[in-house]
Amino acid sequence: MIAPAAINHLQGFWNLAPNNGSFNSEVISHQINHEFLRTIDRFSLSKLGETIAANWALAAGWSLKRQRLRRCGFELDLVIQKNHVFKIVEVKTRLYPIRTPDLELTVNWMNHKKVSALRRGAAFWLQECAYQKVRVESLECDLVAIDFKANQTIFAYRWPGACEISGK
Repeated sequence: MIAPAAINHLQGFWNLAPNNGSFNSEVISHQINHEFLRTIDRFSLSKLGETIAANWALAAGWSLKRQRLRRCGFELDLVIQKNHVFKIVEVKTRLYPIRTPDLELTVNWMNHKKVSALRRGAAFWLQECAYQKVRVESLECDLVAIDFKANQTIFAYRWPGACEISGK
């Protein structure tokens, strides 16, 4: 569904330093049909956003360990790995947003309830890694927002270290 050129355009998505605390990139994709986006349900839209974020992480050299990990008390959209560094990625996908995401919205997206659930998920993931004897040097949480505009433009925003998940 997403053009390979669009994925390749953001190869450095995960590795670039944030600009004023946020990351903003634009990708034009003629593969996204306006009528398709108007009729897509909420679940399918979130799954599409997670797939786009996963593809960008893969293009940047990260490996996808888990996608859509759901358990009682938490959900992890993506878990990615590069060497012994793991990231839990929270993905927010929206159609035709009214305003551009900024750091203030990070507070709204990463409220106490969401951060608590991410911490439970991080604890579960660390237990799984310990059980499988996987070395973990660090575990971080990134927030990715993906906005589909009416003109078929996809905007992607990334906030590295969007919340502290170590429980401190």
